[in-house]
Amino acid sequence: MNKEKVINYLKDLNKTEVIKIQNSDKTRRIFKQSNKVFNIFGAENKRVLNPFNDYTYKWLNSFLNNVINLLNSSDFDNFDDLSEQISEDLTEWAESEVSIYTSDLTEWLNDNNLNVYYLTEAIEEYNETDGFKNLQIAQFKAIEEHFNTALNCLIEHLKEEFREE
Repeated sequence: MNKEKVINYLKDLNKTEVIKIQNSDKTRRIFKQSNKVFNIFGAENKRVLNPFNDYTYKWLNSFLNNVINLLNSSDFDNFDDLSEQISEDLTEWAESEVSIYTSDLTEWLNDNNLNVYYLTEAIEEYNETDGFKNLQIAQFKAIEEHFNTALNCLIEHLKEEFREE
């Protein structure tokens, strides 16, 4: 694996900009190479990017930043080794993305109906009496699932792009 080529490729892929949503005070993060990024991560069977869920864009951007940082700090012989290390670091990465403010967590919960599923899972699995903690666990579960799915798509794509099997 040519580490520098992969890093540069990922940096280019991960370039984003924040745009203002027309007739609104809201902003949205988009990838500059939106078609390419969506082909890698957003196809219906890939389920990483959801055009109706802004958090998926934010989290993919963060995930790719973490992968770039990992590549900058370590050497890997192949993409399977990279995948293994990402899998080991993934929980920590997901934890670092969880909101610490109640308003941010409730905004996330309200953003997409699917987020109620994660809250239900958190309540059933951990049975926390603290609603704030349940929201954090729910968001963590969503982020962790998102990162795991992104990992699978990324490694598959990198192997194809750089012709490694």
